[in-house]
Amino acid sequence: MNRTHMIHGHGHHIRFEKNEPVSIPAVLVGEAKRWGAELVEGEKMPDVQPEKGVEATDGIQRKADIMGAIEQLVATNSSDDFGGNGRPHVKSVERVLGYNIEAAERDTIWVQYQNEENAED
Repeated sequence: MNRTHMIHGHGHHIRFEKNEPVSIPAVLVGEAKRWGAELVEGEKMPDVQPEKGVEATDGIQRKADIMGAIEQLVATNSSDDFGGNGRPHVKSVERVLGYNIEAAERDTIWVQYQNEENAED
């Protein structure tokens, strides 16, 4: 990030120091991007992950977790994680989350993700 800034959300508090790389949880990738964070190349820092397998039951939290997983998959950009239609595989999203989701959930959040990305362009 090009400034010192603190991001709060989903039980995380992440402090960014100007021009210092920091690993962030998948659920905060979108928020970090909105504040000017950029993906950096080089040594991969360990991912900060929510506790695997703890399924979010709150609808808002669950959607945020799925969005964060999708953002993480997009940032990693592995062709193994996406189908020919461009959508992330449900199994790839589940791997990041550590719990099962429905394809319809992925589809809804994927459309939301694309709309947010298009709005930023």
